[in-house]
Formats: sequence, structure tokens, C-alpha cells
Amino acid sequence: MQIRPLITVKDRSGGQKGRYKMDQDHILIGRDRSCFVLLESRTVSRRHAEILRDGDQFFLKDLKSGNRTLLNEVPLEPEEKTLLHNGDLIRVGQYDLRFALPSSTEDDIYEKTDSDIIEIKMVKKLLKALDRENAPSLEVVEGPGAGKRFILEGKSQEIIVGRDPSCEFRIDSDVISRKHARLIRKWDAVQIEDLGSRNGIYVGKKRIRRTVLRDGDRVHLGTIVLMFRNPQEVAVELSPPEIPAKEEKKEKPKEEKRPKPEATPETPVEMPIKKRGWAISASEILIALIGLVILSIAIWGIFKIL
Repeated sequence: MQIRPLITVKDRSGGQKGRYKMDQDHILIGRDRSCFVLLESRTVSRRHAEILRDGDQFFLKDLKSGNRTLLNEVPLEPEEKTLLHNGDLIRVGQYDLRFALPSSTEDDIYEKTDSDIIEIKMVKKLLKALDRENAPSLEVVEGPGAGKRFILEGKSQEIIVGRDPSCEFRIDSDVISRKHARLIRKWDAVQIEDLGSRNGIYVGKKRIRRTVLRDGDRVHLGTIVLMFRNPQEVAVELSPPEIPAKEEKKEKPKEEKRPKPEATPETPVEMPIKKRGWAISASEILIALIGLVILSIAIWGIFKIL
């Protein structure tokens, strides 16, 4: 079933008040008789703004109006589409338009007491501020459009960055291609993808085709520099580090202690001295020497007698 948002109109000067069910994919807001939401005041341009349907999402666009279009008190850039959320307040001249989805309980917001309205506005403003503060964003920090910021509020969202008027994040510069890049948000991760641009995309000093952006990354589109911020960034390891299993220490079987054999005292053995193939013991040498001495004395005595 197609979603049909409710637009409730209130004149801040105390006049016109009405409600409009959005049955079409595109409605005009202004003082021209052809507009779906007709606002008869000189503070409103003939074709002041429009609301567009894209699937289950709705976008608000200012049509170069004289007094600008404000969304939640923030002026919109002309011809730039901005995503609408349930309960958003659109200001067109002297009129306030409340955008509500069918499930909203705020259809009768203007019938509530002043104190109820103040409390609801304060709570909504606080919650919205917290959501916007923690949402990923891309801001132009150098080049044309410096200070321009796009907040990726949807948990699952795709936007196109380029100079074409149909781009959700439009940067009007010749160094930007008509459809330069695509930003894809899946929960807390944001990916940027080059759509075949002329000057490419650089993250830091590296040219990329597709990559996941990290908080603080500087994105270069030609000479234009954008700063990516993601306060909710959480470093999640895609795969846990592999931890080797502990090896079980195998105990060596205890060796049986065997009694050492008693040492047998060795009997000294007189090693024979080999000389020219004969084995002569020490005692034989001693006897030979004694005999030689006796023989020498005998010979000496014979020579003396003679």
C-alpha cells in the first residue's frame, strides 16, 4: 500500500488552516492556482517549493523562491533536494507546514494546547538534534560551496554527489562531474564510489574507485576538498585474529632406573714394547744391561793383566 503523508498548514498570523493528503508523486506549494497546496499570501512565491516521492522516501525542494524555504528553521539551497522525516516543519512565507506520515500520532498537533505543543517541539527538537549530531556527514572545506554540509540521517541510504540538479548533494563547479560519486550508508559504515568521473576521487593522497570512509578522511573531488565525519564510527574487525591452539605437552615416559653394573678393577697389564718385530719386556732389558756391565768389567780386567 502506497504511503500517503499528511501536510497540515497553519498561518502564523492566525488565518488559514487546512490539511492535505499527498496522493501524487509530486506536489507544488505556492500561491499559483495550479499548486496542490495553495497559500494565498504575497510572502509566498507563485511556485515556491515542491515535495517529491521516491519509493517510500519524500524530498523537499525550494524552487528559487523569493523568501526561501526553511526546513526545521534551516534555509534550503535552491533546487537542492532534502530528505523529509516524519514531523518535519516546513516554513513557506508566513505559513508553517507540518509533514506527517500515516503512522504519526501528530495529525492533531495544532489542536493540542500551547503547553503540549511546546513540550512536543522541545522533545522533537532535542531528539532530532541528537540524531543529526551523531549522524555521518560530508562537508565542503575547500573550494566552491565551502561550508556546505550533507548529513546522512538514514540508516540505509544512498545519495549522489555531483553538479547535476538532480543530485542529492549538489556542488556547482566545473571540476565536478554531473554525477561524480555515490555515497552508500549501511548503518554506521559509509562507502564512497566513483561513478566514472573525469577528475576522479582521492581519499588522502590515494586515488580510489570504491572505499569505506573513516572519520576524519579528506575526500578530494578535483580541487574541491570535503571532510568526512562519523561520530558513531566503531572499529569492527571483519574477522577475528586467528589464535593458534595451544599444543598439549606430551610427557615423556619415565625411564626405568636400572642398577649400574659394579665396576671391576682392572689389573695393570704390562704392554710389550715392539722393536723391529720383537716383543721385549722391561725385565729382559734390565737383565741385558746388567750382563753388559759385567762383560765390560771382565774385558777391562783382562786388558789390565796383559
